Parts: sequence; structure tokens; C-alpha cells
Amino acid sequence: MRPETQRAIVARRSLVRAAPDRPDPIPAAERRLAEALAEVTRLDLELESLSLSLGEFGREYEARLGAVFAELDLGERLVRRLQWLEDEAGRLGEAMAGLGRSAAEARRAARWPKARQKSGRRRARGAAEAEAAEGAEEREDRARPEAADLGGLEVEPDEVVLKRLFRRLARVLHPDLAQDDAERKRLSDLMARVNAAYADRDRTALELMAEKLGAGEPLGDLSDAERLAHLTKRAAALERIAASLGREKARLEGSHTFRLRQEALRRTEAGRDYFEETRAEVEAEAEHAFADALARLERLVRAARDLERRRKQAMSEPSRRSGPTGALRAFDPLSES
Repeated sequence: MRPETQRAIVARRSLVRAAPDRPDPIPAAERRLAEALAEVTRLDLELESLSLSLGEFGREYEARLGAVFAELDLGERLVRRLQWLEDEAGRLGEAMAGLGRSAAEARRAARWPKARQKSGRRRARGAAEAEAAEGAEEREDRARPEAADLGGLEVEPDEVVLKRLFRRLARVLHPDLAQDDAERKRLSDLMARVNAAYADRDRTALELMAEKLGAGEPLGDLSDAERLAHLTKRAAALERIAASLGREKARLEGSHTFRLRQEALRRTEAGRDYFEETRAEVEAEAEHAFADALARLERLVRAARDLERRRKQAMSEPSRRSGPTGALRAFDPLSES
């Protein structure tokens, strides 16, 4: 062998050794698909377990604490109502003190408190309804966990999908459906491929054959490019489902119900009862609210008595008559009303 030939052979061998091995893309796509399917299965089980536990906690929370929270809400609404009545009594007392002025001023002063009274009632009623709605929504959020919404995404077991695909293909490709011998041989060959794919649990092959059959395309041999494209498509779809499940799990873990449940678990581990401790705290708040309401009721009674005293005093004192003379006259409830 000539020296230049030997050198060429050595150079080619070195190039072959230096060239990197190209990995087969199909096994890599199958691994990606398997990993995505495993992630979807894991997240689906975790999300189902979390939803069930939050639902159970919410029902227990409502059963054991719903009544005491309703009592607290009643006390707080009573306090707000009495505060509004006390403020209105004070404004009426100030208006009554101005009845000794001229009739025109008295009429304006009488109209002004009424307008303020109506607007005050509207503001107080709106504030009370808003606070009551906010309290109800907060308790509902604490008592009812959010339901998982996966947007209709569902991953069926391979066994279920394989059986459905096999039956679908068998209904169309069974040799008994043939009209002649040539058609029977063709269907027999295709059905043999379907049986082999089902025996090997080759879901990709069955899905590709079903897609081609639905599109009216001939069921030839599956190329590596077709198999790779189908595996990539399925893996991408499963990855999107996994992302959706992950977002839903994160949403539940960020909910108020989840935080309350975590606090209940922490106290249970410390040998404490979260529900009994919360009940005691809410009962104390409700008792304080009703005590505050009683104190406000006493102040309201005093304000009402002071208002009655001012009314009698205003009715007993003469007031300036409107007109050019400005003479004094007795209080006339009809004209001053």
C-alpha cells in the first residue's frame, strides 16, 4: 500500500472518530412524552387531594364556626346602626338650637338637616351594606375553598385510549367488511398492523393510523418523521396541561382557605385545637361588640333626652317674626315645621 493511501485512510478514520454521534430523536421524544405524562399524573393527583382536603376543611369550618361568626356580624351591625342614630341625634340637636333665629333661617336650618339626614342615611346604609357584604364574602372565602377549574383538560390512561383506538380501527378495517378477495387481503394486512401495534401498546402508531383513516389518507408504513412529529405534538400538549395544573395548584395554595388550614394543622401538631381557640376568640369579639352596643345605646338615650329638652325650650321661647317689623311672637309649630 502506498504511503499516501495509508495517510488518507488514517485521516478518514480520525475524522470518523472525531465526528459526534447523532442521537436518535425518536427515543428522546418518547422520553419527553413520558416525563410530561408523569408530571401531569403527579400534579393531577396532588390537585385532587388538595381540593378534597380544602373542601373538607371548609365544611368543618362552616359547621363549627359559622354560628359564632354570624353572632359577631350581628353585634358589629348593631354598633354601626347605633353610631348612626347617635350622630343623627346630635345633628338634630344642633338644628333645634337654631330655632330661636328668624323664621327664614329656621326654615333653611330645618331643610338642611333633613337633606343631610337623607344623605347620611344613604351613606350609612351603603356603608353598612358594603361592610356586611365584605364580611360575608370574607367568611365565605374562609369557609369555602376554591374549586379546581382545569378548563376541560383531562388525561386518560393509556389502556383506555388504546382500547378505544383499537375498536375504532377494527370497525373500519375488519376483513369481514371486504367486498372481494383483494379488498379482504388489504384489510387483513392493515388489521394485522393494528393488532401488532395494540399488542406492543404502540399508542403513537394507532393514533397516526386513526388520523390518516379519518383524513382519508392511505395507511402506508409510518415514517420516523411522522412518528417524531406526533410524539412532539403529544408531549407539547401534555406540557401545557401540566402548566395549567401547576397554576391551579398554586392558586389553591395561595387561597385564604389554604392558609387557614395550614394554621389549623400547625396548631394540631402543637397539641392545640384551632376550631375551639378560634371559637373562643370570636365569642370574645362578639361579646365586646354587644357591650359596645349597650354603651352606645345609653349615650343615645341621653342624646334623645337632650334633644327633647331642646325642643321644649325652643317651643317655649318667642322668636323674631319675619317681616319689616321683626316683632317677637310665640313659636308656631305649623309654620316652623
